[in-house]
Amino acid sequence: MNYSSLISSMLPDLDADNKCTCPGSALHSSNSWGDCILFPADPADPDSLPRIHCFHASCESARAEFHAKLWRACGKLKSGSNPQAYTPPTRKPNQPPAAPKNTERPEINHALVAQAAACGHPLAGPAYLRSISPTPIPIDPTAWPKILLDNLYRKDERILVFSSFTSQGNFLYQVGKGLYVLSPTPGVKAIPADRWPRAGREGIWFLAAPVTGLWEATANHATPNRAKLSRRSGATCTRYPYLVVESDDIPQETWFKIITRLEMPIAAIYSSAGKSIHALVKINASSTAEFKTITASYKTALAILGADRAAMTPVRLTRLPGCARLGKTAKDGTYKAHPKPAPMQELYYLNPAPNSNPLMTRIPRDLEFATIHPQL
Repeated sequence: MNYSSLISSMLPDLDADNKCTCPGSALHSSNSWGDCILFPADPADPDSLPRIHCFHASCESARAEFHAKLWRACGKLKSGSNPQAYTPPTRKPNQPPAAPKNTERPEINHALVAQAAACGHPLAGPAYLRSISPTPIPIDPTAWPKILLDNLYRKDERILVFSSFTSQGNFLYQVGKGLYVLSPTPGVKAIPADRWPRAGREGIWFLAAPVTGLWEATANHATPNRAKLSRRSGATCTRYPYLVVESDDIPQETWFKIITRLEMPIAAIYSSAGKSIHALVKINASSTAEFKTITASYKTALAILGADRAAMTPVRLTRLPGCARLGKTAKDGTYKAHPKPAPMQELYYLNPAPNSNPLMTRIPRDLEFATIHPQL
């Protein structure tokens, strides 16, 4: 069903990239063009309906009211202006259409990488990012884990922290309350931690999606006598606020320049203490289906620039800044310790309320940095 005329009348400023003014823009703490995006109906799915998504959470009630009007009008249009003849779709009203499946891995377009890097900020790097970070980055790395999670997540949300990548979570941080040590065994009460982990055999990670902190049976092991319990599955995640973007294939100096050019709401940038730089893109998805729908277009666009498409999943571990990475396991399974002092997972940029304006448009806050580089 083609709803383009209806959408044009309800979203008169919709542009060619499907960006528009949010119906609840008055509820935003800050506004930027592109914060609200239209996802058209899937022509291959007769039950599919158009939907808008906004990167702000404050406008949720206004968007719900807009969707009610939009979907009611779509129903009348589909039934030939006879709402009695229209059968609503079987999916829940707040469930977005499924994202198209794409099993092929797009090849990196090196010409486009070079072009994007050339358009990025010429001084892009750790010093520049820290100079434009809306939240000042402390000099003391031991302060980075707490300041990062306190700024990225809501009060009382629970974040899993990992010193072992394959574990079910070694620590749990509850925003506003503190860090707790977790038992690997269900039913054992967590205890307060003395301090944040300072280093890990291969580093320290956190799960980008907040969780309940409880053990749940995973979806593919739901039979009671074969139940596999997990603290880090989709069944335990309460929402999906961020997309993890990283690259192992593009040199860091090039990747820094590309990041400053991206028109995406980047909330944080930090290093892996290895080859990659991680960026968190704010998407505010409430379900895995919505996450996949929102990120479908991002994946292809970022993958051809060198981003790891496999890392763009709803339940994704990412590096925790302020922790040392003691070594690395090679593909053949051998472990090699890094020379001392071990490299640090460094925090470069932190913005709890990002918009889609490229980072290169921000003015450095650091007067010393601006003095050293007067061309800014």
